[in-house]
Amino acid sequence: MSERKGNVVSYHTEKKYGFVTDTDGNSHFIHINDVLNTQTLMVGQEIEFDTKPTPKGSRAINARADLSTPRQPRAVQEQEVYVDPDRFIMTRESEVRGYEILCVIDRAFWARSNNPNEAKEMLKKHALALGGNAVVALNVEPYTESEGCSNYKYTMHHITGVVVYVKRKIRTSDPEVIEAAHAAMEVIAKYNEEQDQIDAQRETERKAWGGGQTKMVKPPALVVIPKLLFSWSMTFGEILYLLTRHAIRRISASR
Repeated sequence: MSERKGNVVSYHTEKKYGFVTDTDGNSHFIHINDVLNTQTLMVGQEIEFDTKPTPKGSRAINARADLSTPRQPRAVQEQEVYVDPDRFIMTRESEVRGYEILCVIDRAFWARSNNPNEAKEMLKKHALALGGNAVVALNVEPYTESEGCSNYKYTMHHITGVVVYVKRKIRTSDPEVIEAAHAAMEVIAKYNEEQDQIDAQRETERKAWGGGQTKMVKPPALVVIPKLLFSWSMTFGEILYLLTRHAIRRISASR
């Protein structure tokens, strides 16, 4: 352990950790539990600390922050940004608790398998391939299938879901987190703008084709009636032929 001086270069308010750089330019991990005289840190704040080597690098301990260091306004130091979840999310609900759905990627994807976990994995792989990080409105419908003409039956699972991209809000003063969050939001905004244009084009096409309604046009009777008469006559002729053939066989067998 050695005593050093330095400055806070980043601090994650929600997770309560960050990094400090000493006067030699070396970086050290720091957690608020290792700070003796305050419950929060600010970027640029002067700090004195001891160091402790760990498998992941140097850690600052027994730290004392200089509370007299002029601080910038909180609004400048901390920002509210969107960050990704730590894992892929699948839920039967239409929303993800604690997160916001920022864009909908695929509304009607489905997968089938006799193993429900395998079907869910197929759904997850599809979502990740499209850039999604969650599936909402997950629905599992088991049904029975049979193998050919045999009596062997087995259960299949039809799984549907809506592929979405979700994020949650945090407050942080970490410049790297802020920069990455802003860049991600620019990509999402561009994607949503393109989707709005596609949806508008589809709506225009739908209206051009009668609003998407289905109509059944009744065919003319002069066309349908002759076809029905011909079909009935062919069926009647085939039945008469079979009956005659059966009668001849019975007569031949009785002689």
